[in-house]
Amino acid sequence: MKSILPIVFILFFYAYSFAQVCPTGSSEPTILLAGDSWAEYMWSDGRYNPVLDKFGFADKDAIGNPLGSSPNPGYTGPAYTVSGSLARDWADKANFPYINNVIDEITANPTIKTVVLSIGGNDMLAGRPEGGWYQNMDQDVPGAEAALLDELKNNTMVIINDIQAVHPDVEFLISSYDFVNFSIPGFACLFYACQKRRDLSYDNNNLITDAELNQMMITIETFRINEIVSVPGVYFDNAIGLMHYYYGDGTNAPGTLPYPEQTTPYSATFYGGNPSLPALRSNFRNGFDPIHLDEDGYEYKIINQTKTHFIPQFRANPDITIFSNGGNEDGWSNGVNSNTNGVRVGNNTNRSYSGILSFDTSLIPDGSTVDKVSLFLVRSGLSNANPFSDQAVFGAPILEVKKGSFGQIEIENNDATTPADAVDAGCFHGSVSGNNYALRIDLNASGLAAINTSGTTQFRISFPNASGTSDFVTFNDGDAVLDTDITTESLEEYMEDARPFLDIKYTPPVQLAAKVMLQGPYLSSTGLMATNLNDNGLIPLMEPYSALGMHVGSEETSATVLAAHPVVDWVLVELRDKTNAATMVETKAGLLMTDGSIMAEDGVSDLTFSSTPDSYYVAVRHRNHLGVMTLNPTVLTEDSVLDFTTSALFGTDAAEASTGTQFLWAGDALADGELNAADRSECWNNRNDITYLLSDCDLSGSTDAADRSITWNNRNKMEQLP
Repeated sequence: MKSILPIVFILFFYAYSFAQVCPTGSSEPTILLAGDSWAEYMWSDGRYNPVLDKFGFADKDAIGNPLGSSPNPGYTGPAYTVSGSLARDWADKANFPYINNVIDEITANPTIKTVVLSIGGNDMLAGRPEGGWYQNMDQDVPGAEAALLDELKNNTMVIINDIQAVHPDVEFLISSYDFVNFSIPGFACLFYACQKRRDLSYDNNNLITDAELNQMMITIETFRINEIVSVPGVYFDNAIGLMHYYYGDGTNAPGTLPYPEQTTPYSATFYGGNPSLPALRSNFRNGFDPIHLDEDGYEYKIINQTKTHFIPQFRANPDITIFSNGGNEDGWSNGVNSNTNGVRVGNNTNRSYSGILSFDTSLIPDGSTVDKVSLFLVRSGLSNANPFSDQAVFGAPILEVKKGSFGQIEIENNDATTPADAVDAGCFHGSVSGNNYALRIDLNASGLAAINTSGTTQFRISFPNASGTSDFVTFNDGDAVLDTDITTESLEEYMEDARPFLDIKYTPPVQLAAKVMLQGPYLSSTGLMATNLNDNGLIPLMEPYSALGMHVGSEETSATVLAAHPVVDWVLVELRDKTNAATMVETKAGLLMTDGSIMAEDGVSDLTFSSTPDSYYVAVRHRNHLGVMTLNPTVLTEDSVLDFTTSALFGTDAAEASTGTQFLWAGDALADGELNAADRSECWNNRNDITYLLSDCDLSGSTDAADRSITWNNRNKMEQLP
């Protein structure tokens, strides 16, 4: 929107006091502010990057290139955050370079992911004399309001489409406005507000009211929600009524009026606050200005954008968030003393305070690969100097990780010195320059390797150097209570929890619900496989395939499991490389049930592999049946299903399929992958033996003539495995 007074701005360089930036160096531009004076003020006030820092993302920068007033056509400068600029100016590429300036900026800073675009307010507020909106304009020219809004849409889409044509991965956040206040008393009104109210009125003897001005703003944003924000890659920052929420409306107290809706689909009353009353005069930049917020007002708008759009983007949908344990498991130790009242990090004269945090990371599915972990803490206090601000004295902070605990899980004096499993295990982001500021620590590879998916993981934060004085920061621990003061918006309000937390991305292990039928024990009368081996107590508790040289494992069941489930025998499932089926990736032994389902050794769980989700050739083998393998690589995830009775199989005549159901060929009494006279001889040699033998081809519990018949009937079959 257009500035009311000449704007004198100072380029604000926000000096981060990073603890440890990872990778080493400064933060990277992620957000670009473009458009009119609302974008220009959000940038030039110098509040955007401190807000990102406060919420734990000091490594993410917003950038802008401001100009304090709209230039004449023919301007050739580099600005794109231009007070007074109109959407139609931006779309007029022959006379204004704004679109190309944004394109060039993103080209120079390819880490930019989002353009915050504030545009269109000046097009509307131009009023009757300058071709903008005015009350009841359709009475003069039917359809005039719709035509003006369509022009705004078309010009806005020129901006978006032209930039995305060059940078297709860049998204747009359409920045809304808020309720205005043209009720300026006395001489100050003559400067701008009184004339502008007349320009926006249909009848100067019946001026547009404050409620009607609010409805004008709602009309603009309703149109943009329906016509522009519906475009893929375009999002909406809804701030209509935001000042009413934080400051009240003069009748209703702060925090009592509705917060603007932030989730789609928006309702008809998507706005917050009270649409009948203007924003308070104290919310505006000066006594003359009816439109532009003061610095604190724009900071709340930046906070709104950060909470609703950027924090979810930066957190990148963690698979799980785990809060610290609290109680006597969070606190600090200096090697001599310890306490559980807050997490201190810094120095106690000549000793280092080591902050200790405990997390129940067994909530990560066992066997998962931990891909990314970020630890977040919120500052609650400071004693003297901030060690995060003076690394020349205190050194760079250190994160150490213990798989389990530093001794007992409860905080102890020696927790400061007990060796960790990972040292220098993370990268620190944040100045921690005030209370309610968040510190984020991203774990590196050594830190990730120390995460305990079977129990507790403890974290230790400290500085290597002593300052000689008591200089430390205190962070919330797992007993912290949420601060409900809306004037101190921070990460804890966003999380609705004040405790330290871990954001974790993990790749769950492959889990496979597989089915296979064996020819030997199959009973056509029931459609199931016989459980004679189990009924006669012949199935070993330890899987048999390691002894046969087919597997390296230690799967073991129990007599209780075998008694509780209709187990036929052990089988072996193999995952093979998707590019070379002869290369084994992982094998897992499981219990075959009477209906063909293959279960883990507990008799109830699907098979779990340590391999990560991917495509694999999958083979299933039995000790005296010929194994089979899928014809093609199969995508396996944490909830895969594979039925070998119907799946396309590798090779020729790989399974017996005369009835339409595929069965593994029985009779491999020598477990050599071939059915021939030698197998029949093995059955003869072991005749009448009632033990767990390879020659018991029908799994009846004894080797007899039926087994010899199976080997003869299936003679010359060969296992179709590479």
